[in-house]
Amino acid sequence: MGHLTSKRVTAIVGRLNRGDRLPDGLLAVARAHGVQAGRLEAIGAVTSLEVTEYDPAAQKYKNPLRREGMTEMLALLGNFSLRDGQVFAHLHFTGCHHEAGETRMIAGHLTAAEVFVCEFHITVYEDLKLVRQTDPQTGLALWAIPEKE
Repeated sequence: MGHLTSKRVTAIVGRLNRGDRLPDGLLAVARAHGVQAGRLEAIGAVTSLEVTEYDPAAQKYKNPLRREGMTEMLALLGNFSLRDGQVFAHLHFTGCHHEAGETRMIAGHLTAAEVFVCEFHITVYEDLKLVRQTDPQTGLALWAIPEKE
């Protein structure tokens, strides 16, 4: 187990405009503020959506599930770190839409979406630099945090 402690935390709050793209819009905000380590929370709605999930046996992401139409964004959660020297957003989406009198859920690792409305809160850990490296056990690009005893 590895862990770090941040003693300098700031917050960025804002909103994306209708038609903005996810994760691109949030990455632009992170780049503008020099984020190298941070946490994201957002709510709102999207008009198109693409999510996926990781296949541990194949060590790759599955083909994305796509949805067109208004989808309520119940929670967009994730983090920012560095991957290959660039800011990277790891985002998970949970949402719903109503169809034929029923509520239908959709969730997964967000790969793309078009914003209808998005209000976000980014917690920035100013004194940390989180870097992703490929983990040989999972095949995922995970934070390279030194082991603590």
